[in-house]
Amino acid sequence: MPNNVQNMPEFALSGKLKSMNAQLTEIMRLITNLIRTGTVTEVDRKKWLCRVKVGELETNWINWLTLRAGGARMVCTGDDADASVFPLNKPVLLTDVLEASGKAGESGTLARSLDAISVSSLKVRT
Repeated sequence: MPNNVQNMPEFALSGKLKSMNAQLTEIMRLITNLIRTGTVTEVDRKKWLCRVKVGELETNWINWLTLRAGGARMVCTGDDADASVFPLNKPVLLTDVLEASGKAGESGTLARSLDAISVSSLKVRT
């Protein structure tokens, strides 16, 4: 045993072990709650939400798929893109890639890049 444990009074050692056991129990509870298996009980296809029943508990509405937590950044060209949606030399925030791809034109890399993003997200959704 390490010196600091050998020199501790019995009651102090007992208290330390209880504290460590409580911490270990809490860590195990947190790990167990990371992933749960349940049954989907309701689906809102328009909003991409569902409710899941795990044992006796049922969740609120939750996203059934989160592709990533951050955003994607890219620089593209598109001479014939709709200038009201894709102004020249200005960053654009897209929330609907499918809708935006219809206004991306045909030339350059913009339309192809948006199409690739659309196709990859559709593969995940189906």
